[in-house]
Amino acid sequence: MLKHSEMITKILRRGSKQSGKHLTLYVLDSSNSQFAVLVTRRLGNAVQRNRMKRLAREVYRYQQHRFEGKAVLFLLRKYHDVFSDLEEDVSNLLSRIEQKS
Repeated sequence: MLKHSEMITKILRRGSKQSGKHLTLYVLDSSNSQFAVLVTRRLGNAVQRNRMKRLAREVYRYQQHRFEGKAVLFLLRKYHDVFSDLEEDVSNLLSRIEQKS
């Protein structure tokens, strides 16, 4: 997990960015795999924000092999608590980022 604001800011500024239906994915090459989830209060109440963070962590866990050697940041923009939709969105975004590089 990414905990330092300097590294999160670095990913936001220098990372490859792709926006999907429910989230924006930032990816930056890194020496080790790192991950963070950003959620704004606009997304909903605390229960909804925490549910989205749990789902995002689970999507990362399921597709962890695709994120090796990358610092990844999920910026959740819209409340949607269907796991399969989030997983599909992340998969599509990651494919687009891989095609660009």
